[in-house]
Amino acid sequence: MIATWMNLISLFALALAGSGLVLAGRRLMAVIRVVERKLSRAVDEKNMVAAALRHAKKEDAAIRQALDDAERHITQMQGVITTAETRIERLRASPRRVVSMLDRQWNRFDRLWCVKVTNPSLGGGHGGAGGWADGKTLYGFARSGDDLARRVAAEYSPGDGFLLGTPMVVDLADDGSGSNAVDQSKGAG
Repeated sequence: MIATWMNLISLFALALAGSGLVLAGRRLMAVIRVVERKLSRAVDEKNMVAAALRHAKKEDAAIRQALDDAERHITQMQGVITTAETRIERLRASPRRVVSMLDRQWNRFDRLWCVKVTNPSLGGGHGGAGGWADGKTLYGFARSGDDLARRVAAEYSPGDGFLLGTPMVVDLADDGSGSNAVDQSKGAG
């Protein structure tokens, strides 16, 4: 009978220990779930931070590229400004010219032409300079040099002693450092 009581007490102790283990296991599972949730949140936060870092690196690369492009553009603009300032100074230093325009009407596909008109029978101006004998350069818009020559001949008739030179295309890009007209025979027409 003592053995039976012992078995019963052992069984009771075993049941008590088993229920303690089950409770401990449940607590352990609850702690594991809490840790899993915290770990999952930490992984999510890490992924968000990593994504934000990748995005920031892309933005940084884009900003660096934009800065490089801006620096190149600034360098180009400084070159253009320097060239323009040089041209402005050269133009300021050059003597002023009077431009005699035959007309001021421009039509599509017209180019600016110039032609020298002389009349030796009219003689020179005051001091021999600026008269018809020396010739005057007239400018006008036309599709071809022949077009301009016809219009000039209509105003300054060869019958009155006026002589027309060869019409030349005016190079508007010239800043005064070289010739301002291109000979029509050189393919400018």
